[in-house]
Amino acid sequence: METITVKQLLKACKEEVAKGNGDKHILISGDDEGNSFHELFYLFSHLKGEDISYGLPFGVSEDDVNAKYIILG
Repeated sequence: METITVKQLLKACKEEVAKGNGDKHILISGDDEGNSFHELFYLFSHLKGEDISYGLPFGVSEDDVNAKYIILG
């Protein structure tokens, strides 16, 4: 499964606002298969990989986080 970029998220958000969904709350998947969901509590965080190394998904290193990721939620 390909992960979502900030640009893709922005485009999707604009489309949902145009459909009248701008005031709805967000549920976010707990895993890549959609087995569970939870509410979105935070916007973007600029934490470093070393700050969250305890919770990184398999195959994503601290360096990957610092270079290619931003945290949402």
